[in-house]
Amino acid sequence: MNLSTRQLEAFLHVARLQSFTKAAECVHISQAGLSMMVKELEEQVGIRLFDRTTRSVTLTEAGRRFQPVAARAVEELGSVVAVLGESNARTALIVDRTGQMVSTAGEAPAFDATAFASLTAADFSANDQLARMLGESEFGALFHQGERESMYLADIARRVILVVLFDNRTTLGLVKLRVKTAVVQLNQVFTDMFNRDGTNAPGVESEFLGEAGDEIDKLFGY
Repeated sequence: MNLSTRQLEAFLHVARLQSFTKAAECVHISQAGLSMMVKELEEQVGIRLFDRTTRSVTLTEAGRRFQPVAARAVEELGSVVAVLGESNARTALIVDRTGQMVSTAGEAPAFDATAFASLTAADFSANDQLARMLGESEFGALFHQGERESMYLADIARRVILVVLFDNRTTLGLVKLRVKTAVVQLNQVFTDMFNRDGTNAPGVESEFLGEAGDEIDKLFGY
């Protein structure tokens, strides 16, 4: 999955305006570029979102069901900014499990975001292997602490990873407290998005949504 907020916003503009041309003008990209983003989104979520003819663009039934999910996803991804303000963290990033950057909020990263996303995915993949060696299905979070900079990583519906970067102006306990709510909300959003027919999100256990925050607490002994 290489999902981005731009793809979701492109879909929502086309759905609202019922026109690729008008939607492309609205987001200031070419019509071909917008069409490609929507096509990639359809491939990633595994459903056809629009019926297209030479004269009209209309949502499919699946597209109509997906529309409120996409709108909620954009809203929840945007709300990650609130987590930063409430926890005094610097930056939040959402990375998918294939190593692609999905979204960022807060201070712009001063590092190579592409390389960071790849390393984050590899870090969580290794974490999964360690969990299985210990007889656990997964560890829901990771924490890396430095002298000045630290980062906290939380799994989201086994689809993406929320990464929060923070320094000595705040504490791990405060970051965890604020991230806990975001984890539960984003879990539901991404599960809904990739399980439209009940089969597109293999391995996502139903109890994981309600217990995601508790798993984070158990991991760090709070």
